[in-house]
Parts: sequence; structure tokens; C-alpha cells
Amino acid sequence: MNDSQQLALLEGERAGSLLTVTMPSSGQLLRWVLAAGENITVLAPETFRDVVVGQVQKLAAQYGAAQPQAAAALA
Repeated sequence: MNDSQQLALLEGERAGSLLTVTMPSSGQLLRWVLAAGENITVLAPETFRDVVVGQVQKLAAQYGAAQPQAAAALA
């Protein structure tokens, strides 16, 4: 990890890991987040989070889902 990355363990209801990283928003980042599926939640920035939610909703519509569970979890 480099200086812009921090990893912390979470406990309780949101058990898992919190990775904080500073990086430019890019198509590559979006593909990486989407590939992680339900195993990742974008917390911030809100503008990038909105892009992720939009892409998940488009995929759900493409495959005939009325309300995508992943988008509901990200909202």
C-alpha cells in the first residue's frame, strides 16, 4: 500500500474492511468496483457513488430486474 491508502478492520453489523484511497475517478476504477459486485460499497465521493448506482440500475434494467438489490444497498 502507498501513502494514499489506509486499511481498517470494521466490527459489528458492518464487519469487514474499510479501504480509504485517493485516486482519480476512471473507467478502470468503475469496472473494478462493478466487478466486486455486492462485496464492495462505495461510500464517497457521492458523485462516484451515483455513477456506480446508475450503472447497476442500467444493468438491472437490461436483465429485466425491477429493483436491483445491489442498487438498493448502495442508495
